Amino acid sequence: MANRCSITHYFYSGSYSMRLKQAALAVSLAALALTGGCKKVDGDNAAVTANDGSEWGGFVETFLEGYFKVNPTFAVYQGKHEF
Repeated sequence: MANRCSITHYFYSGSYSMRLKQAALAVSLAALALTGGCKKVDGDNAAVTANDGSEWGGFVETFLEGYFKVNPTFAVYQGKHEF
């Protein structure tokens, strides 16, 4: 008579595969719950302007324009195709 507490019985009895399926289901449901609350932002609201009229906003705008001119590949990745 085989010992029912052996490791081989635990792995091959079917309970291991059932626990694995339950864990996969739990992870899938958790991922769905976390990403289900995300919403897509409209293109008009997604654009943020760097220059808000302040001194810092002007500095940021000038810096970015200069950086994009020096690194046109980076500018294209950021959606600035005019460089």
